[in-house]
Amino acid sequence: MTPPPTDKIEAETRLEIDAKLESASWVIQDKKAMNLYSGDQGVHGVVVRDTIIEIVEEKLNLISKLETEVEKQFGKAEKNKQSILASAFSGNLLELNP
Repeated sequence: MTPPPTDKIEAETRLEIDAKLESASWVIQDKKAMNLYSGDQGVHGVVVRDTIIEIVEEKLNLISKLETEVEKQFGKAEKNKQSILASAFSGNLLELNP
């Protein structure tokens, strides 16, 4: 069996890639007839998506920092709890009636 010509392989591969891009809402165009404003959003959609991604990444960063701080505070609370329990079991927290 002779292998298919390179042009045929490239064309088949291009069709597969184009189908995947179209299913991901990309607009496929010929380079000679390129129109950056075609589709629902045009180039503006790219800018909006980038802005949304930046906002989400900022929020995820904040969540990560808050998570770290909460874990640190839980650690402090656990140490305080253990200290209070140790004091209570040793009788140091009993109120003395004069």
